[in-house]
Amino acid sequence: MAWPKYFQYLAAMLKDWRVASVVPSSRYVVERLLEKVNFEQARLIVEYGPGGGVLTRELLRHMRPETQLVAIERNELFVKDLQKIADSRLRVLHGDVLEMEQKLLNHGIAGPADVIFSSIPLTLFKDSTKESILERTSELLKTGGRFVAYQNTSLLEKFLKRYFHQVRLEFEPRNLPPQFIFECVK
Repeated sequence: MAWPKYFQYLAAMLKDWRVASVVPSSRYVVERLLEKVNFEQARLIVEYGPGGGVLTRELLRHMRPETQLVAIERNELFVKDLQKIADSRLRVLHGDVLEMEQKLLNHGIAGPADVIFSSIPLTLFKDSTKESILERTSELLKTGGRFVAYQNTSLLEKFLKRYFHQVRLEFEPRNLPPQFIFECVK
């Protein structure tokens, strides 16, 4: 039996504290995220914690034929959903973002990335884990590339400023929960 999307997010959150939302991202959040991508120039886009694929599907709709999208998801329910997306430009990798470099190498995906999106709740991680994720993210991005994190809190800013020379914060209230969107430039 296929659960409605909202129940799927709730079930995932109850099983895994790292699932940051009980509902998919709103169209308002997705529209703001899409604004952060230069689709004419992007060749590699990475998505951490794509969940059920709301942003993933929209990225694919806007991407050029030669652009690759890599979605790294640790939750099996969401991985199964993402694997149903029939698009050769999408690679769904099951695992943790802390293993991203090895996963990319194992799948023959060469960086650097133009844009990396993250919905994983970074503020819930220990500082050392958060620092490790941000350091690896910065290394994976090309110079001038963007890291776009959409979060339930604005408490991430001081960490982001250690790895990115430009950090801009936006707020989108039309989402459950409301989202803080960080656009960081390497």
